[in-house]
Amino acid sequence: MSRMVENLRKLMDDIKDLAMRIYKWFRSPVFRVYVLKIIAVGLSFMLVVSIYMVQVIHAEDYRAFQSITTTANLNREVPRGVIYDRNGVPLVTNEAISVITYRHIPNTYIGEMRRVARELTSLIEFDYSDVLTVRDKQDLFIFLHPGYARDLVPIEERSTDNAVFNAQMIERIEDEHLEMLTEAELNAHAIFMRMYQGAGRTTNIIKENPTEEEIARITERLMYLPGIDIGIDWSRQYPSELSRDFFGTVSTQQQGIPRDREAYFLSQGYAPNARVGTSQLERTLQTYLSGFEYRYFIEDGIPTLLSEGLPGFEVSLNLDSELQLIVEEIVANHLLEQREDFRSRYLERAYVVLSVPDTGAVLAMVAVVIDENGEAIMNPLATFQSATLVGSTVKGASLATGYANGVTVIGQQREDNVLRFQGTPPLSSHMPMGWLTDLRAIYQSSNVYFFRQAMEMAGVFSDSPNAPIPFWDSNAFDLHLDMFNQFGLGSHTGIEYQHENHGFHGGRGFGELLRFAIGQEDSYTAMQIAQFAATVATRGSRFQMQIVQNIYMPGGNSEARQLIRAFEPNLLNQIELTEQQWDTIQDGHRRTVTIRYRGTAESLFQGVNFNPAGKTGTAEDFLRNPINGHIIMDEHGNAVQILNHTFMGYAPYNNPEIAIGVIVPAAQVYGTRNVESQAVIIARAVMQAYFDLQIERSLERENYENVDYENAEYENGEDEGGE
Repeated sequence: MSRMVENLRKLMDDIKDLAMRIYKWFRSPVFRVYVLKIIAVGLSFMLVVSIYMVQVIHAEDYRAFQSITTTANLNREVPRGVIYDRNGVPLVTNEAISVITYRHIPNTYIGEMRRVARELTSLIEFDYSDVLTVRDKQDLFIFLHPGYARDLVPIEERSTDNAVFNAQMIERIEDEHLEMLTEAELNAHAIFMRMYQGAGRTTNIIKENPTEEEIARITERLMYLPGIDIGIDWSRQYPSELSRDFFGTVSTQQQGIPRDREAYFLSQGYAPNARVGTSQLERTLQTYLSGFEYRYFIEDGIPTLLSEGLPGFEVSLNLDSELQLIVEEIVANHLLEQREDFRSRYLERAYVVLSVPDTGAVLAMVAVVIDENGEAIMNPLATFQSATLVGSTVKGASLATGYANGVTVIGQQREDNVLRFQGTPPLSSHMPMGWLTDLRAIYQSSNVYFFRQAMEMAGVFSDSPNAPIPFWDSNAFDLHLDMFNQFGLGSHTGIEYQHENHGFHGGRGFGELLRFAIGQEDSYTAMQIAQFAATVATRGSRFQMQIVQNIYMPGGNSEARQLIRAFEPNLLNQIELTEQQWDTIQDGHRRTVTIRYRGTAESLFQGVNFNPAGKTGTAEDFLRNPINGHIIMDEHGNAVQILNHTFMGYAPYNNPEIAIGVIVPAAQVYGTRNVESQAVIIARAVMQAYFDLQIERSLERENYENVDYENAEYENGEDEGGE
């Protein structure tokens, strides 16, 4: 037992001795050196591993991150292209304006941007009301007062989903809460939103046309306002008196690219806040008018030009602005004067389109509306967006339908008498004409002649009084529609605008077929009537109606401009009739406006010197809302019956220079005694104005060419270099 105790005591002494040695070794300098070596080796290994991971394994990721935070691509907009009329008169230009801008600097934090926005509020006058919506203000309230906003939502109703919870707070923020926001806070947030738009790819405009004092204050503080600068931008200007509806609109930076075309513009490289054409010509010609932006690569705040910018291309239109204004005045004066006549008490609008028959170039497109204050409002888009029943104006197309389908031959006679079918009102012309030919049916405007032609096409040859409506071949309607479409009636004219109305299609029964043949069923626009007139004038060649003429490179003077895209007539279709058939159709239109043939417009064109041809129309209709086409009731709740006056024509007859379409809705109250055709009166005045203007310009050119500039005497006897 004592031996065991002795051994145990010895073991304990050995352990103490070992522990003491270890303790002394740990405290010795040698141990510390070893430990330091091990730590150094370990750290070196870890450093090598880290460098390997950065330089090899994750090299591409770190390079991408470094590029994102220290570099950026920047686009700077250029002025949009200038628009001229056919004679070089500027219609849409650009004006240089001073602007305060913000260019996003890579690796800039949101907080820094908000600080700059707050400082700007003390340097410039800014109206947040044009920028902030109610939702923007609600978001700002949540940002500035998060605790208050959270407390608006009861704890038991709070969603764990952040988006849903945010919507719950938005729902409970009332006007009284928004009143807690100060004007300085609202202005700062509005400025911040303008700084933040565009995803950092563009130079954003903070304010246009700042005052000299504002420019001076900002210039003094530029070093404390990173990204802020004073620059020059452009603003669209309209130096002519023409309606801006001709040209359309351009979005602002705040509006950016329209949502309905967002995918398209982004795919083309546009920034979200780019200014683009949003309607009419500005939209149609966006590719040309926008030009090419300056493109920069920014690294460490230093911009490097990647590609030079180029201002938008210059566009010349077929439109004659001087003629347009003359026609607008003619139409407006006529409407204002004629409205005094009780028989025309519902008259308030008229549409006129003037074009070149063998090219489709649109010279003038006039739509005048007299508002409730008696003011004349110009709305040129209505010439292709507003459709109206036109009446007998289209009978030339009906005769061509008969020719093309073999039911009418040159000189064919039909009896013009009253047609009566069971259950329908009597069908007749404006007066009984007896037996008459195809030629006379045009210039004296027989309804029954074309009723009978349509009936024969439908296989109906009996006209027994009060007979029931017989079985008929509905293919006759398709044949009429096809021919009318070839003339441009009921089809798109091709004009380079959005939302062209191709007309309203009525019913498709037997009675509707007869009314269709005389223009009393389907409705058409003035643009379609002008294209129809041009197609008759060219003996069947239907050209696309075009408002755009040429496109040029920006810069040079009118003589030295480089042509990019030249105007080219676009033949849409050719109507195949014989020469004799075209002779008859055209002669019928000539006799309509020529004295001694008792044509429907001979008296109103008496004495003119431009040798016209044309066709009148009077359509029975109801007074309608021009926007939705709904029938308007009078004070007694009855539908108001009215007559539309229309005219199609061209001149000179033997070598057409112009074609015209005129529609005057509600020109006369139905049942009142005869009123001279308002459409013909307008058409004569417009056509006369066109030819007078050509003569005037011709004389001006002759005088200009005959001037001896070398020996010319200047006013007051001063030479060309005098003051």
